Amino acid sequence: IIVPTADSACYSHLARFLVQNGEPLMLTGETGTGKTLVYKTIMTKELDSSLYTNCFVQFSAQTTANQLKTIIERRVDRRSGRKYGPPMGKQMVILVDDLGMPDADQYGCQPPIELLRQLCSGGGWYATLKNDVGFKQLINCILVGAMQPADAGRPTVTNRLLRHFHNVYVPPHSPETLKKIFSRLLDWTIFQPGMNTS
Repeated sequence: IIVPTADSACYSHLARFLVQNGEPLMLTGETGTGKTLVYKTIMTKELDSSLYTNCFVQFSAQTTANQLKTIIERRVDRRSGRKYGPPMGKQMVILVDDLGMPDADQYGCQPPIELLRQLCSGGGWYATLKNDVGFKQLINCILVGAMQPADAGRPTVTNRLLRHFHNVYVPPHSPETLKKIFSRLLDWTIFQPGMNTS
């Protein structure tokens, strides 16, 4: 069940507007503020599925650059030469959730983050297989992300990547909004057919 709020409506409208204009967006906020829900809502309910496809990537501390490349490359087709993209006539929205999660290596770098930066600034990345070398260009892809603010327990995401995004902070819900959400959930749970209401 999705409980719409004034905040989620605002962020969904902004996200839909930027995606439809091919602009990358980064939503930053604490856990439970609805960042991922905003993206999933616009992808399933507000964008035309005949024009948009999506690729969902969930980062963790163990995510590697090769895993990220594999996930995205499985969702694109070869167009011509070294160009790859979604099916003809479509745009692919690449949603990266928990973008700040990958651990830094011994040199202080986050390889998955650097790979995304290369995608943003160069339009693709270099192939690393022995029988497939050279630069792969990804076309018709829109990158959007969600992450928590950096603190003592989370690494800081480099500004070399963040400068490519429209960065929007999502504040925690107000007490009134939380009351509305949980009241709606309780009402939905209690009055479902077959539920024990005693």
